[in-house]
Amino acid sequence: MVANLIVFQGSNQVGKAIAFNKTVFVRAIDTPSPPSNSSNIQRTAYSVRKAGLEVYKIQDLEIGK
Repeated sequence: MVANLIVFQGSNQVGKAIAFNKTVFVRAIDTPSPPSNSSNIQRTAYSVRKAGLEVYKIQDLEIGK
């Protein structure tokens, strides 16, 4: 991912750009159904993971190696 993170403070409507150049590693995961007596946090975790993908590592982008 090659991107800029724009940070706004107070009345500054222009913002400050910070380079955010990262390599993002994603893998496929199994998503079992939550049990009927699961807690709110368990149901929330399931809803996030039900797409079947998980980000497992983010590191600085290495350009030119």
